[in-house]
Amino acid sequence: MADANHGAAEESVGGGPWVEVAWIDDENLIVRYDAQARVFTGQSDIAGVKVTYQPIER
Repeated sequence: MADANHGAAEESVGGGPWVEVAWIDDENLIVRYDAQARVFTGQSDIAGVKVTYQPIER
């Protein structure tokens, strides 16, 4: 879960912060998000898929 940190991160469709998700291969997923967002939860392994989180300055 994440939010726009009281407007510090630009809100996108649905009111949350900008995020981009991409598969690297069958077992790795990357989640890029606005570095100004507040991230409350994040799992590094979901059903055998490694998830990497990358804050991006926008």
